[in-house]
Amino acid sequence: MQNAINGSGIVRLVPAGADRDALIQFLDASPDWQRATAHGSGYLIWDLDPDLSQALYDRNHRDARVVLISDDVARHVDDGRWCDEAVTIINAVALRLDPRTAADAVERLAEVYRIAESGSTVALIASGQVEPA
Repeated sequence: MQNAINGSGIVRLVPAGADRDALIQFLDASPDWQRATAHGSGYLIWDLDPDLSQALYDRNHRDARVVLISDDVARHVDDGRWCDEAVTIINAVALRLDPRTAADAVERLAEVYRIAESGSTVALIASGQVEPA
């Protein structure tokens, strides 16, 4: 699974409201995200690939990190907030935005990208593949 950020021209967005299982499957399948080892911490963590982070942000962006709660913790607490934050970070990075971009702005731009015709100027601008003139 490739992403526009590594040159394929394909933007892989996750839908708003994606659940924990869908997010884990997406992140584990993506070459853009690397699962960090945090044994026994209660968290599952993925960092943006360092080369991608450098290409997008000219540095290893510490905020380009997705954190979800572990299976054990998820049995006892609502994971909705964690999932919403993960969706925002994943989609912000896919759209070449700062991972700290406000959730409503990321979702709005993601929706513009989704409804725009593939390869259109609007889609290319929304996904950060070209700069507006």
